[in-house]
Amino acid sequence: MLDTSDEMFEVQSRLFNRMSPAQRFELGLQMIADGCLILENRLRRQMPESSNSERQAKRFEQLYRDDLAPAELAACLEGLKRYWQQRDSSAG
Repeated sequence: MLDTSDEMFEVQSRLFNRMSPAQRFELGLQMIADGCLILENRLRRQMPESSNSERQAKRFEQLYRDDLAPAELAACLEGLKRYWQQRDSSAG
């Protein structure tokens, strides 16, 4: 989705290009963290009764479903669910 005007895109580009590599890297990390938080909040709303392990599995699925073959995704999800369930049960 591109809803930024050409003028605003130019302003943003100039600001970004003035940043140091470290500042750009930090901005990228913050954007990733913000995206993860948005996804986590959406999953909590959509799956209010779900466990942490169920939400983590759903998050992984949504992030990697286009990058992994269905069988690979299913195998990863099964392993991750076992890991998170074991971790959650030993923590509580």
